[in-house]
Amino acid sequence: MAQKPLRWLLAISIYGARDSKATRRRREDPRMFTRPSCRSRVLLLSQALFVLLGSRPAESLHLNATHREGRFLKASRSASERIADGEAALESLTQTTTSLYGVSETVLTQDIKWYAKEGDAKLVSQFLRAIVLEDKFVVSVGGMSDTAGHGNMASEAYPMVLAEALKPVFARAGVRLVVRNMGMGGVPSFPNSVCLGDFLGDDTDLVVWDYRMVEHDEHKGELYLRQALMLPRAPSVLFKREQRYLQGLGKGYAEPAGLHALDETKLFNALHQTSDAVKSDKFCNSRCTCPGQVRWHAGWKMHRLRGLQMAVLYAQSFSRALAQFKHLVHEHGEEALKARDWSFKPVRGSDLPALRSKNLSSRFADSAFKCGLTWSPRMGRSLMDLVDTSEAAKGGTKWRLNDPNKRISDGGKKCGYSDDKTQLEGTVHDGWVFFPLQRDGGGSSAGEEGTLGFCAEMPTKDKEKRIGDFEVLVLVNGEEVQDDLEFWMDARTLGISIQCYGTSKMVRAGENVLGFRVMQSGITLKLTHVIWR
Repeated sequence: MAQKPLRWLLAISIYGARDSKATRRRREDPRMFTRPSCRSRVLLLSQALFVLLGSRPAESLHLNATHREGRFLKASRSASERIADGEAALESLTQTTTSLYGVSETVLTQDIKWYAKEGDAKLVSQFLRAIVLEDKFVVSVGGMSDTAGHGNMASEAYPMVLAEALKPVFARAGVRLVVRNMGMGGVPSFPNSVCLGDFLGDDTDLVVWDYRMVEHDEHKGELYLRQALMLPRAPSVLFKREQRYLQGLGKGYAEPAGLHALDETKLFNALHQTSDAVKSDKFCNSRCTCPGQVRWHAGWKMHRLRGLQMAVLYAQSFSRALAQFKHLVHEHGEEALKARDWSFKPVRGSDLPALRSKNLSSRFADSAFKCGLTWSPRMGRSLMDLVDTSEAAKGGTKWRLNDPNKRISDGGKKCGYSDDKTQLEGTVHDGWVFFPLQRDGGGSSAGEEGTLGFCAEMPTKDKEKRIGDFEVLVLVNGEEVQDDLEFWMDARTLGISIQCYGTSKMVRAGENVLGFRVMQSGITLKLTHVIWR
């Protein structure tokens, strides 16, 4: 396995851009885009030899058995070496991308909107922390089918293009970049937004919202922002395309969220008739039969444009962070800089701006929740992992998993991405299903009222009916609560119709047991999320 990266690294390290065939391949293949400096070529070659000879193991991360987060080789290098290598890699990325599209760096990034007066100051400070500590930096992209890359190979989706462009740049400065494409077809941000830690990962530094075709509700956008800020690393937030409501939300969330929006539409319109890198787009750079090859999904060239536009934008912020690092090392020394307190300061609901959206309940907007969910991709636990299999629950349940979009999800797996809308289904014949839930985390504090909730597809096509219209038992710690459930919100698109409910009745500190049983013949309850705090 070491031979393939060795051949690739040898090619770009030794030949660079001097070989005309290599240059042409770089222009058409988003995976080959940088020409390292002489110094960086030596480092890349030495790293390849380390992989081949096994002198230093490569570190890898695994995402729910569906997404590789890449490999990072960490050499022992001085601050001056990391600065020089990082500066060279940044310059190479910018030069190669502007050459590919025949436009300036300014044109590539002119459609960014920073809502804070200080612009990208928060993001720059996050990058600085990662550089100083030689830490990882995690970008998690939530979105729809076009975000996932449907119609193309998963590696061609713009989040992965972003990853391939920036990983070697960040690595030169000692930072391991991780990009997670968590896009799902036909799904809005809610209800995954209630528990972003279990969806995107608690270690996320930059959260991306890209539900532009399936969600335009201010209250759901605000919920996404609030839950993102309550993640442990208080990430910055990017909206892919500016939403009308962001101007109002920006007044409270601009600084704490480092809020920004980016749109590639104007850039595409300027290039699609003149640039070979954009025009005559198609699905997949090479021939493929990936599901989702429809008019509302982008081709591989559009994905590359989006990914490289983001890469150049964030390279600018990373460059500013690297310049700050250079100055601070000169003033104080690297060891003194590392000795500073770089810990994250947790954000609680009480620290957040006052709620703006009238349709957003403080019950799930002011606290971080934990989730078990049947959908994937996800970073947290499967709902099935939470099912009670103890003797008290008679060893488990007869409720079963069913994927209503199996044809699409199976086809997606063949193209490298996971898009699984599996549901846990129960009928009158399937008895009980119980979930023991430990209420000692998820953002709750001592004495704070606890909440248990769930999301499910209702057993009817009438979207106005609620769970109280059906004979379904819901237990919390052995007591019926179905008549005390509060309707939270629903999520309706062409792909799903989900309702979410919650209650605080009978919820106590420590372990709580949530149970369900269908009592009415001819209906099926389809659970997707169990939620608690």
